[in-house]
Amino acid sequence: MKSITAFLVIIGVAACGDSVGPEPPLDLRIEAFPRTVAVGDSVRFIAFAYNPTDQTIDLSMGCGLSLDVIVTPPEGEDISVYEDMLSGGVPTCQHEWYHEADPGELIELQFSWETPPIPGTYRAVTETRCGEEWCPASKAIKFTVR
Repeated sequence: MKSITAFLVIIGVAACGDSVGPEPPLDLRIEAFPRTVAVGDSVRFIAFAYNPTDQTIDLSMGCGLSLDVIVTPPEGEDISVYEDMLSGGVPTCQHEWYHEADPGELIELQFSWETPPIPGTYRAVTETRCGEEWCPASKAIKFTVR
C-alpha cells in the first residue's frame, strides 16, 4: 500500500506543474537592423520566442530578461548584448510577462548594441537565458561592420 500511495503522490506532483522548461519546440528567431553599419554605429536586434505548444513554457532563469542576443565577432569571444547593456548593473528579479510564453504566444524583446572598432562579418543568435552551459538558440544571422 505504501508504494501505491507514493506512486500517486509522485503522479499528483508531476501533474500540478503548469509550465515546462525552455526546451524545443520553442521557436527562437532574430532580426537585425541595419545589416551593414559603420564602426561605432548601433545595430538594433529584435529577439523572438514563439511557443507553438499547448503548454506554458518557462523562459527564464529568474532575473532580468528571458532572452539574450549573442554576437560572435570576426575574431574573439562571444558577446552577450544583454550583459553589455547592463554595463555591470544588476537586473531586477521580479517575475515579468517575458519570463513565460503561453500556448501560441510570441515574445518580442528589442536590444541595441554599439559595434566595436573591428570591421568584418559578425554573427548573432537569440538565446534563452536559462543559466545552463547550453541554452536553446535561434539560427544565426550575419551583419557587417565597415
